Parts: sequence; C-alpha cells; structure tokens
Amino acid sequence: MLHLNHYTPVQQLLPQNLLAHLQSTQFLQNNQTKNPDFRNKIFNWRNNHWWDFENPHAVNIWCGAISNFAIGPFDLRPNLTGPQYLNCLQYHLNELLEDVPLH
Repeated sequence: MLHLNHYTPVQQLLPQNLLAHLQSTQFLQNNQTKNPDFRNKIFNWRNNHWWDFENPHAVNIWCGAISNFAIGPFDLRPNLTGPQYLNCLQYHLNELLEDVPLH
C-alpha cells in the first residue's frame, strides 16, 4: 500500500530532522536526474505530494471498553496485518483484561 506524504516548510532544521532532510533531498535529486523537467513547472508547496510504501508517521493503537472500564491501550505495528492482529487477540488480550471484572 502506498502512503501520501506532504512537504512542510519549517523555520529551522533540528538534529532530529537531519535524516528526513537528507531523504527528501535525495528524493529531489533522484527525480531531477531521471527527469530534467521535474522542477521546471510552477511549484506549489501545498500540492507537493509523493507516495511511498512506508508511512514514517503511522501509529496503530488498540483500545477497548467494557462497561465503565477501559482496556488497553496496546501498541500495534504500523503496518498491521490480519495474522498480527490475531496474535494480539490470542496472546495479549488476556493480560489487558486481568483488571476488568467480567461478571
């Protein structure tokens, strides 16, 4: 599955931004090399999108509720699959239900 990414201009680059900056710079250089007209059009920051197979900002949290009791939260993998969710239900749900009165 492809994920939509947006460019966001910022005031300054922080040390934790260096990897993302390097990746976006490489993306632009690679596309410019493949297609010399890549940046020759009008450039609108709001329409600068690209698609990728990974979403670095993905978060997948499972929570439940029974009566007045919250169950979880439980962190799931960002690229959740059916077998991974089944594993969560089979092996982790019992732990999450330990403090919930079920009668």
